[in-house]
Amino acid sequence: MASDNKIFLDKGDTLQVAVEKVAEAKAGGIVLNIPRDSVLGSSVHNFQILKRESETAGRDLSIESVDERILELAALAKIPARNPIFKSKERTVTDIVPKSRARTDIAPVRRIDEGEEEPIAEEEEKPLPPARSRKLFRKKERSIPPVPREEPPVEEEPVLEIEEEPKEEPERPRRKKRHRAKFALVFAGFLVLMGGAYAIATYILPQVTINVTLKKTPLDFNDAVLVSASTTEPRSSGASIALPGQLLIAKNSLVMNFPATGTSSISSKATGVLTVYNAYSSEAQVLVATTRFVSPDGHLFRSTERVVVPGAKISGGKLVPSTASVKVAAAEPGAAYNVPPSDNWTIPGFEGTPRYTKFYADAAQAMTGGSDGTTVVATAADVAAAKTKIESALKDSLANQIGILGGDKFKVLPGAVAFATTSESVTSVGSDGNFSVLVSGEMRELVFDEAMLKDQVLALAGADASTTKLDSIDLTYGSTTLAAAQGQIAFKISGNLVYEPAVDVAAVKGEIAGHDAASLRSTIFGITGFEKANIAFWPFWVTTVPQDQSKIELNLD
Repeated sequence: MASDNKIFLDKGDTLQVAVEKVAEAKAGGIVLNIPRDSVLGSSVHNFQILKRESETAGRDLSIESVDERILELAALAKIPARNPIFKSKERTVTDIVPKSRARTDIAPVRRIDEGEEEPIAEEEEKPLPPARSRKLFRKKERSIPPVPREEPPVEEEPVLEIEEEPKEEPERPRRKKRHRAKFALVFAGFLVLMGGAYAIATYILPQVTINVTLKKTPLDFNDAVLVSASTTEPRSSGASIALPGQLLIAKNSLVMNFPATGTSSISSKATGVLTVYNAYSSEAQVLVATTRFVSPDGHLFRSTERVVVPGAKISGGKLVPSTASVKVAAAEPGAAYNVPPSDNWTIPGFEGTPRYTKFYADAAQAMTGGSDGTTVVATAADVAAAKTKIESALKDSLANQIGILGGDKFKVLPGAVAFATTSESVTSVGSDGNFSVLVSGEMRELVFDEAMLKDQVLALAGADASTTKLDSIDLTYGSTTLAAAQGQIAFKISGNLVYEPAVDVAAVKGEIAGHDAASLRSTIFGITGFEKANIAFWPFWVTTVPQDQSKIELNLD
């Protein structure tokens, strides 16, 4: 049957749908799977038409179904039929009817064209014959034309009657076995379900919630505090508290540019250096300070220092000039005296003598610095405003550094911070009209641990820190006195607090785990400072504290 085409029908598929699917199937064997309670099980005529149409189309039809009625009707229509689950043998059933009544249960049928479905008259089905005997009929061969037409009833002749011994139904033992297997499976499932329900009810669902109210003690305080970098351990006595402090120091420098708004009149002389030549004689020549020199373009300069020009040398019978350098300054201020490099400067003091042409000077570099008019300068107000601004920026920078050093652990009081500048410098105004201010500074900040302070306030109240804890505190700081050089700050604190017994929740959970309700109440009522408690088990049938501590909720109020 591996090469058979298997067609699956739905319960509502009509005869026309079944015929069309058979006709459209590939040539060869066709297995038509009909579900239980299919509409085709309403009459044997449906299977007779299916047989006829499959033979007309050249198909070898067989039926598969788990519905016993479908299998019986298919067998009545001479179509091989079987149950696919129990693999029962194909059944063949024939009616035992007299010749005169043969085929009376078959109504005239008509082929169904595409898109048309004719109702088929159904008659009351005849009861099946007893199992002890059956008659075999031989069906007369008749060709079935492929076109729709009415056919006369086909007569069958009785050919043989066989007496058979009653046969046992082979399916009944199997059904009993199946029923036993189903019962065993259902029973096993029931046991698993009950076991799972027990595990959930015993280990997963149970939990207990315990709300405990503890005795609270209020207290007012007004104490003096001294924080010192030299103190190593906190201590308290009377109404005074000494705390260790930490001195944080940050240093930095900052430079900023500021615009200058002032103006000033300026007047300066050009200056430079001349090289003086002695081409007169081998004797040295002294030139006193303020000796005049005149540039080729007529600008007068004077020497600013005394200079001795060495005597010339005789080489090969020729006079070789000697030289000396001399600093000069313009006779008048002004940019006009910024003379470019030039040769043949003259010395007016030698004019009218032979030395005038034999003593001369050259300027290898230009004369510079000559000016007159006004220039932009930084006023005192400009400098003061610049210092104020740069110091504020430096404070912010140092405060950020201190914040990083101290973190969130320490408490900083406003009066415990000291800032000072260590150096300042102001540059002259540049060509862009701005001047620069450089400031170096230092910030010192004395900080302390506020949690340590609260513990000492509680200690002054006479409460044992190992058995009590703060429930709430309202703390107010007074004015602060800072002694930065000694690394100390002093201040006042006041306010009120409420403290309660300290209870180790984890230890209590471990002690009550697995206890019954009576033992649980005894343990809870024995907590130090106990006032009242509310205990709730869930679900309602639970009366024992779960072993799993995550199922225990202990709230202290």
